[in-house]
Amino acid sequence: MKKKIARIVNMVLATVLCLTMFSGPVYAAAVENSNMDVVEPEEFTGFSENPEPGVEAGNYLSFQPENESIPSQSRLASARYSNGQLIYSKDIALDQSTVRKERAYYKYKISRQRIFVKYLTGSWAKANSYSWSTSNTVTWQASTGADITVAKAVVAKLGLSYSRTTTYGTTITLPADSSKYSKLGFASDYTDTTYEHKRYNNSTLLFSKTVTIKNPEKNTYLRVYYKA
Repeated sequence: MKKKIARIVNMVLATVLCLTMFSGPVYAAAVENSNMDVVEPEEFTGFSENPEPGVEAGNYLSFQPENESIPSQSRLASARYSNGQLIYSKDIALDQSTVRKERAYYKYKISRQRIFVKYLTGSWAKANSYSWSTSNTVTWQASTGADITVAKAVVAKLGLSYSRTTTYGTTITLPADSSKYSKLGFASDYTDTTYEHKRYNNSTLLFSKTVTIKNPEKNTYLRVYYKA
Protein backbone atom coordinates (compact mmCIF):
# COMPACT_ATOMS: atom_id res chain seq x y z
CA MET A 1 0.00 0.00 0.00
CA LYS A 2 2.82 2.39 0.94
CA LYS A 3 4.60 1.64 -2.34
CA LYS A 4 1.41 2.38 -4.30
CA ILE A 5 0.96 5.77 -2.57
CA ALA A 6 4.61 6.60 -3.23
CA ARG A 7 4.18 5.85 -6.95
CA ILE A 8 1.10 8.12 -7.12
CA VAL A 9 2.96 10.98 -5.37
CA ASN A 10 5.91 10.62 -7.76
CA MET A 11 3.59 10.71 -10.77
CA VAL A 12 1.88 13.90 -9.50
CA LEU A 13 5.25 15.60 -8.88
CA ALA A 14 6.46 14.65 -12.34
CA THR A 15 3.32 16.06 -13.93
CA VAL A 16 3.66 19.38 -12.03
CA LEU A 17 7.33 19.61 -13.01
CA CYS A 18 6.51 19.10 -16.69
CA LEU A 19 3.79 21.76 -16.64
CA THR A 20 6.16 24.22 -14.97
CA MET A 21 8.88 23.57 -17.51
CA PHE A 22 6.61 24.14 -20.54
CA SER A 23 4.44 27.04 -19.31
CA GLY A 24 7.32 29.47 -18.59
CA PRO A 25 9.04 29.46 -22.01
CA VAL A 26 5.71 29.75 -23.86
CA TYR A 27 4.94 33.09 -22.12
CA ALA A 28 8.49 34.39 -22.63
CA ALA A 29 8.40 33.56 -26.35
CA ALA A 30 5.09 35.43 -26.77
CA VAL A 31 6.65 38.55 -25.24
CA GLU A 32 9.77 38.33 -27.39
CA ASN A 33 7.75 38.14 -30.60
CA SER A 34 6.26 41.61 -29.96
CA ASN A 35 9.55 43.19 -28.89
CA MET A 36 11.11 46.28 -30.53
CA ASP A 37 8.59 47.29 -33.16
CA VAL A 38 10.48 50.52 -33.92
CA VAL A 39 8.67 53.23 -35.89
CA GLU A 40 10.56 56.02 -37.61
CA PRO A 41 9.47 59.68 -37.25
CA GLU A 42 6.55 60.65 -39.48
CA GLU A 43 6.79 63.59 -41.87
CA PHE A 44 3.92 66.06 -42.23
CA THR A 45 2.77 67.03 -45.71
CA GLY A 46 1.52 70.50 -46.56
CA PHE A 47 2.62 71.89 -43.21
CA SER A 48 4.60 74.93 -44.36
CA GLU A 49 4.17 78.61 -45.08
CA ASN A 50 3.20 77.87 -48.69
CA PRO A 51 0.21 75.53 -49.17
CA GLU A 52 1.49 73.73 -52.29
CA PRO A 53 4.24 73.81 -54.94
CA GLY A 54 3.91 76.71 -57.33
CA VAL A 55 2.04 78.93 -54.86
CA GLU A 56 3.59 81.94 -53.17
CA ALA A 57 2.45 83.61 -49.96
CA GLY A 58 1.63 87.30 -50.33
CA ASN A 59 0.63 90.10 -47.99
CA TYR A 60 -1.29 89.36 -44.81
CA LEU A 61 -3.11 90.82 -41.82
CA SER A 62 -2.50 89.34 -38.35
CA PHE A 63 -4.99 88.82 -35.53
CA GLN A 64 -4.96 87.83 -31.88
CA PRO A 65 -7.82 86.75 -29.60
CA GLU A 66 -9.13 89.51 -27.36
CA ASN A 67 -9.00 87.30 -24.28
CA GLU A 68 -6.15 84.79 -23.97
CA SER A 69 -7.67 81.80 -22.16
CA ILE A 70 -4.41 79.94 -21.43
CA PRO A 71 -2.52 81.22 -18.34
CA SER A 72 0.97 82.53 -19.04
CA GLN A 73 2.51 79.95 -16.68
CA SER A 74 0.92 77.13 -18.73
CA ARG A 75 2.17 78.55 -22.02
CA LEU A 76 5.71 78.42 -20.63
CA ALA A 77 5.38 74.85 -19.32
CA SER A 78 7.35 73.23 -22.15
CA ALA A 79 10.29 75.58 -21.48
CA ARG A 80 10.92 73.69 -18.22
CA TYR A 81 11.68 70.42 -20.00
CA SER A 82 14.97 69.30 -21.51
CA ASN A 83 15.81 66.56 -23.99
CA GLY A 84 15.12 63.11 -22.55
CA GLN A 85 13.05 64.31 -19.60
CA LEU A 86 9.93 62.29 -18.67
CA ILE A 87 6.69 64.21 -19.35
CA TYR A 88 4.08 61.42 -19.21
CA SER A 89 3.86 58.14 -17.31
CA LYS A 90 1.00 55.68 -16.85
CA ASP A 91 0.84 52.03 -15.74
CA ILE A 92 -2.09 49.74 -16.59
CA ALA A 93 -2.50 46.19 -15.26
CA LEU A 94 -3.38 43.94 -18.21
CA ASP A 95 -3.61 40.82 -16.04
CA GLN A 96 -2.20 39.48 -12.77
CA SER A 97 1.33 39.20 -14.16
CA THR A 98 1.53 41.92 -16.87
CA VAL A 99 1.68 45.69 -16.45
CA ARG A 100 1.47 47.91 -19.53
CA LYS A 101 3.70 50.96 -19.09
CA GLU A 102 3.32 54.10 -21.21
CA ARG A 103 6.18 56.63 -21.11
CA ALA A 104 6.71 59.87 -23.06
CA TYR A 105 10.06 61.69 -23.06
CA TYR A 106 10.45 65.29 -24.22
CA LYS A 107 12.83 65.88 -27.15
CA TYR A 108 12.49 69.44 -28.50
CA LYS A 109 10.08 72.10 -29.76
CA ILE A 110 10.04 74.47 -32.75
CA SER A 111 7.99 77.63 -33.22
CA ARG A 112 6.62 78.19 -36.73
CA GLN A 113 5.02 81.38 -38.04
CA ARG A 114 2.28 81.99 -40.60
CA ILE A 115 1.72 78.33 -41.50
CA PHE A 116 -0.99 77.75 -44.10
CA VAL A 117 -4.20 76.20 -42.73
CA LYS A 118 -6.81 76.42 -45.50
CA TYR A 119 -8.09 78.41 -48.45
CA LEU A 120 -11.10 80.62 -47.76
CA THR A 121 -12.06 81.17 -51.40
CA GLY A 122 -12.68 78.46 -53.97
CA SER A 123 -11.38 79.38 -57.42
CA TRP A 124 -8.21 81.13 -58.52
CA ALA A 125 -9.10 84.67 -59.62
CA LYS A 126 -7.42 87.92 -60.65
CA ALA A 127 -8.90 89.93 -57.78
CA ASN A 128 -7.78 93.33 -56.55
CA SER A 129 -8.96 92.67 -52.96
CA TYR A 130 -10.63 90.14 -50.66
CA SER A 131 -13.14 90.70 -47.88
CA TRP A 132 -13.74 88.37 -44.94
CA SER A 133 -15.82 88.45 -41.74
CA THR A 134 -16.56 84.79 -40.81
CA SER A 135 -14.75 83.24 -37.83
CA ASN A 136 -11.95 80.72 -38.49
CA THR A 137 -10.80 77.81 -36.35
CA VAL A 138 -7.44 76.05 -36.36
CA THR A 139 -6.95 72.70 -34.59
CA TRP A 140 -4.00 70.64 -33.39
CA GLN A 141 -2.41 67.79 -35.34
CA ALA A 142 -0.44 64.66 -34.40
CA SER A 143 1.90 62.72 -36.66
CA THR A 144 0.61 59.55 -38.32
CA GLY A 145 0.54 56.54 -36.02
CA ALA A 146 0.58 58.55 -32.80
CA ASP A 147 -1.29 57.21 -29.79
CA ILE A 148 -3.91 59.95 -29.42
CA THR A 149 -4.50 59.30 -25.71
CA VAL A 150 -0.81 59.84 -24.94
CA ALA A 151 -0.60 62.80 -27.34
CA LYS A 152 -3.53 64.53 -25.62
CA ALA A 153 -1.91 63.95 -22.24
CA VAL A 154 1.31 65.57 -23.50
CA VAL A 155 -0.65 68.55 -24.88
CA ALA A 156 -2.30 69.06 -21.47
CA LYS A 157 0.98 68.62 -19.60
CA LEU A 158 2.73 71.26 -21.70
CA GLY A 159 -0.16 73.72 -21.53
CA LEU A 160 -0.68 73.79 -25.30
CA SER A 161 -3.92 74.46 -27.21
CA TYR A 162 -6.09 71.92 -28.98
CA SER A 163 -7.79 74.62 -31.06
CA ARG A 164 -8.14 78.38 -31.45
CA THR A 165 -10.91 80.38 -33.04
CA THR A 166 -10.42 83.85 -34.51
CA THR A 167 -13.46 86.09 -34.83
CA TYR A 168 -13.49 89.37 -36.74
CA GLY A 169 -15.45 92.28 -35.30
CA THR A 170 -15.87 93.91 -38.71
CA THR A 171 -15.44 92.90 -42.33
CA ILE A 172 -11.73 92.72 -43.13
CA THR A 173 -10.52 93.86 -46.56
CA LEU A 174 -7.12 92.73 -47.81
CA PRO A 175 -5.64 94.12 -51.07
CA ALA A 176 -4.37 91.77 -53.78
CA ASP A 177 -2.38 92.04 -57.01
CA SER A 178 -4.98 91.83 -59.81
CA SER A 179 -2.35 90.87 -62.38
CA LYS A 180 -1.92 87.45 -60.70
CA TYR A 181 -4.26 84.57 -59.95
CA SER A 182 -4.85 84.42 -56.21
CA LYS A 183 -6.92 83.01 -53.36
CA LEU A 184 -7.62 84.24 -49.86
CA GLY A 185 -6.30 81.91 -47.17
CA PHE A 186 -6.07 81.43 -43.42
CA ALA A 187 -2.77 80.83 -41.60
CA SER A 188 -1.62 80.38 -38.02
CA ASP A 189 1.44 80.26 -35.81
CA TYR A 190 2.22 76.80 -34.39
CA THR A 191 4.39 75.13 -31.80
CA ASP A 192 5.81 71.78 -32.94
CA THR A 193 6.69 69.52 -30.01
CA THR A 194 8.53 66.25 -30.56
CA TYR A 195 8.66 63.50 -27.94
CA GLU A 196 9.54 59.82 -27.75
CA HIS A 197 6.72 57.42 -26.81
CA LYS A 198 7.85 54.12 -25.31
CA ARG A 199 5.55 51.23 -24.42
CA TYR A 200 6.50 48.30 -22.20
CA ASN A 201 4.95 45.10 -20.95
CA ASN A 202 6.63 44.87 -17.55
CA SER A 203 10.30 45.53 -18.44
CA THR A 204 10.03 44.39 -22.08
CA LEU A 205 10.07 47.24 -24.62
CA LEU A 206 7.26 46.82 -27.18
CA PHE A 207 8.12 49.88 -29.27
CA SER A 208 9.84 53.25 -29.27
CA LYS A 209 8.11 55.82 -31.48
CA THR A 210 9.02 59.44 -32.24
CA VAL A 211 5.89 61.62 -32.34
CA THR A 212 5.38 65.27 -33.28
CA ILE A 213 2.35 67.27 -32.22
CA LYS A 214 1.53 70.64 -33.79
CA ASN A 215 -0.49 73.03 -31.66
CA PRO A 216 -1.88 76.42 -32.74
CA GLU A 217 -0.67 79.59 -31.07
CA LYS A 218 -2.66 82.79 -30.59
CA ASN A 219 -1.49 84.60 -33.77
CA THR A 220 -3.57 83.90 -36.88
CA TYR A 221 -3.56 85.53 -40.32
CA LEU A 222 -5.69 86.34 -43.32
CA ARG A 223 -3.31 86.02 -46.25
CA VAL A 224 -3.33 86.25 -50.04
CA TYR A 225 -1.77 83.32 -51.91
CA TYR A 226 -0.62 83.69 -55.52
CA LYS A 227 -0.43 80.98 -58.18
CA ALA A 228 2.87 81.16 -60.05
